[in-house]
Amino acid sequence: MARFIFILCFISFVSPSFAFASQINRFEIKYLSYVYHAYDPDYDGTEHFGNQFFSIGYDLTPRHNFLVGTFKNSQDNRCFATGLDYVWANFNNGWRFKGSYLYAGEFFFDDFSSCGDEGVYSKVKKVTGVGFAPYINHYFEYSFSHSTAIAFGVLLPGIVVINFSTKF
Repeated sequence: MARFIFILCFISFVSPSFAFASQINRFEIKYLSYVYHAYDPDYDGTEHFGNQFFSIGYDLTPRHNFLVGTFKNSQDNRCFATGLDYVWANFNNGWRFKGSYLYAGEFFFDDFSSCGDEGVYSKVKKVTGVGFAPYINHYFEYSFSHSTAIAFGVLLPGIVVINFSTKF
């Protein structure tokens, strides 16, 4: 895991040199995600850096980004995530206000089959046959450069999320 984090950090600091070759950075990697369940401070599930969130996104338009990724949910089950990021406001000082609207749940690969076994995922699975949860996340993103940013936000119903991203 430490090697993986080192490689991602290395890409974050090296990729600005590639960004000047083309000012249009179409791909984005989100990683090094920190999660805290603010609505339940005594929570004993997967949080902090244990969620292992990782996604790859592609800019469809300057305001829309399609992403696909994986993470460990609060019950420590591996889940699949896909959805859209939307830029609600773009400020001139490096700040942006964004929203993520995702399907988070089971997928047809075995690695993701246990995502719907517990929590809200299992309640949805009893009704629909597929264990998933809609993820709605609103956050502020600060760009250090054309390619590296940090995001701070809240995932409903009250989960604080911080992550890094690199565009290339």
